[in-house]
Amino acid sequence: SCPGPEISMPAAAEPSPAEVERLMSDPRVRELQYKLAHGGEKFKLEVTNEKPQEVRNIVVPEGASEEEQMAALQRAMEEEARNKQREADEEARRAAAAKAERIAQSDPWCYVLSGAGTAAANGTYMRDGTAVKNGARVYVNERGFLLSHEVVGGGEGWIVGVAPKAYYGFQTTDKLAPEEGWAVQEHGSSPAPRVAHVEPLMAVEAAKREGNAAFKKGDHAAAVQRYGEALETAAACSGAHGLSDELLAVLHGNRAEARLQLGEHAEAEGDADAALELDPCFVKAYVRRAKALHAQERWGAAEAALRDALEVSPGAREVFAQQEEYRVAALARSGKEAVLSELSGLLGRLSALVRRKGTASEVTSLLRQLPSLLASLKTKPTDDPAVPGGLIYESAPNHDAQVYVRLATNGFALLAPLLRPM
Repeated sequence: SCPGPEISMPAAAEPSPAEVERLMSDPRVRELQYKLAHGGEKFKLEVTNEKPQEVRNIVVPEGASEEEQMAALQRAMEEEARNKQREADEEARRAAAAKAERIAQSDPWCYVLSGAGTAAANGTYMRDGTAVKNGARVYVNERGFLLSHEVVGGGEGWIVGVAPKAYYGFQTTDKLAPEEGWAVQEHGSSPAPRVAHVEPLMAVEAAKREGNAAFKKGDHAAAVQRYGEALETAAACSGAHGLSDELLAVLHGNRAEARLQLGEHAEAEGDADAALELDPCFVKAYVRRAKALHAQERWGAAEAALRDALEVSPGAREVFAQQEEYRVAALARSGKEAVLSELSGLLGRLSALVRRKGTASEVTSLLRQLPSLLASLKTKPTDDPAVPGGLIYESAPNHDAQVYVRLATNGFALLAPLLRPM
């Protein structure tokens, strides 16, 4: 059986005559009696080893006897006690409702036991496949210990052990294993464990955080793995509380970006498509889909993906920047004459901006296009399969862009330092 903890409440003790006499001789009580006799409405009564108890709205007729005064005080204190009890009952009701809601929504991905005297009982208990016993899932740790809901000898509760031996137990009808208050059973050793449950959302969020950390460190392969683990957990717990389509879309979108960094363009496209299926308003997923398509030389489809993104978010700067990059890339594919024509027009616009004192952001937006345009003019073949188109730039495009600005703007050399690599 699984004995639960027993709780007993001590009965309130009646004060002895000596204690009453000491209380009545206390100067503070004398002061209270005086205030009561003169129509006081609010007092604080000091009680030994307790905080001051505030007593409100004590009504005593003028000229009341000492017995009447004490009776009024007693009634006021009883009313105060009833109010406090009502507050305590309401707090307990809210706590019980919150617990019931938590249990109703709960379907733990795993449990973590710690602090048990039997060391082998500690550790992480994962779901034992789809096994269910007495209305609750069965969990197992790496040493073969089971955490399951059992019905034994007319009692019901959670057991930690290796059948048929019980090590720790807790008697309850709840289908969520309790955190503490476990009893040591016949084969267990003190102390009893503390049990923490990990909900699917918690497990998914933890894997997502690990993926983000790996991505920031530049370990894109590890990021792909962690995002994949989060998605696998979510798939195994489909419908669990908190696993929203928006969260799953972000996971697919993050993995798409990590796969782009690894050059896994087809896989990145699949993740971007999955993200958009879950959240059609996810702008970054459109951009990542466009990048994956562009890397596979599916130019039209990449441009269409960016147009779709602007349908969702007409002012998205990231989309405009990507469109401009693809426009320049399309010029480069069309031949050097088109690039030279674009360069000529760009420098004309730049000169006009300088003459009319255009803003720094306007000038910079034009200058940022130069490295890509020049890169399309000065390329050479390469055998590197990772390079799209099989061409690489012969020298530093940003350096050449600065030289080009100095020559083509006829004296606007101060603009050159504004250039930044693409």
